[in-house]
Amino acid sequence: MISMSIESRGFAANLCSENEWWTPRLAGPLIAAAVVRLTLLAVVLARAGTSALINTDTNSYLIPGRNLLLHGSFVADGSPDLLRTPGYALFLAVTSLAGLPAAALANVILSVFCVLLVWKLGRAVFDDGRIALGAAWIFAFEPIAVVNSVLLISETLFLALFLLSLERFAAFLRGRSLGYLRRLDCGLPRQPLSVRSLITCRLRWLWDCFWCWCACQAYAGRRRRCC
Repeated sequence: MISMSIESRGFAANLCSENEWWTPRLAGPLIAAAVVRLTLLAVVLARAGTSALINTDTNSYLIPGRNLLLHGSFVADGSPDLLRTPGYALFLAVTSLAGLPAAALANVILSVFCVLLVWKLGRAVFDDGRIALGAAWIFAFEPIAVVNSVLLISETLFLALFLLSLERFAAFLRGRSLGYLRRLDCGLPRQPLSVRSLITCRLRWLWDCFWCWCACQAYAGRRRRCC
């Protein structure tokens, strides 16, 4: 009974720590990420203007998104848009109402939020604050994420939602609500498994589906360019 009580108190303490969304040590990577991205945005706007924020895919999101926001129809050139989904298109339409720089600023805010999500995901998977903080510092200066943060494309919003879903799922696996999954036979019978082991052994299909999706997107992009 005493051991169960101690275990319950330890689990409650760990659960409370996992649900935390802030620590003073996180201020460093968040400020660094914001400074790097805002500086890049200011330089781009000063040297090239708003045209540098537009990618080849931007108008294919912006036009149907604004039609959906203003007229209630997801159309482009008078016909329904079957190529794009309305998620990022609507996000871009709303954030660009005050101008394209405002939409780019919203992208920057999302990219900085991804630093927090990387920290949360690191804590949920590795249960180590130092690893999570190191991952946050690395992502704060990650070149592709920095460049994409000032471009009006869907990558930043997709990354934020993807990291959030992974973090919430990893945190859910750590909860007692899926306690039976901790004792699944994964090469270690009758022993509780960590979230990292569960992701490695039981969630490999998630990564396979992700890479299949990337391959399909690349193939579709090549076909569109050929046409």
